[in-house]
Amino acid sequence: MQVPFDSLMATHRGARRKLQLYFWALLLVGIGLVLLGLFAVLPLLPALVVGIVTAAVAVFPYREMVERDERIEGLHVLHDEWSELQTTSDDAERESDRFIELLWKLYGKR
Repeated sequence: MQVPFDSLMATHRGARRKLQLYFWALLLVGIGLVLLGLFAVLPLLPALVVGIVTAAVAVFPYREMVERDERIEGLHVLHDEWSELQTTSDDAERESDRFIELLWKLYGKR
């Protein structure tokens, strides 16, 4: 049986790229608003408040990016374990069932 580790990792990498885009967009817009307020292009207090809040909100996509990196790393480890199990196990069928059960617990629909 083949487990689609590559497609699972590709899904997480794609989501990570989008999150990285959101992170940088929020951070740059926030810093830009603060700078516009400091250089008196916009009213100082509203620009500072909105800019700081916008830059602070960038932490949410960043946290999700870190989570996606950890999931990708975990899938790499599981892929290596699966390959080793397929080649070295005496009772490969039973071990494969246990491994797939673990995958469903980790990545299955909840």
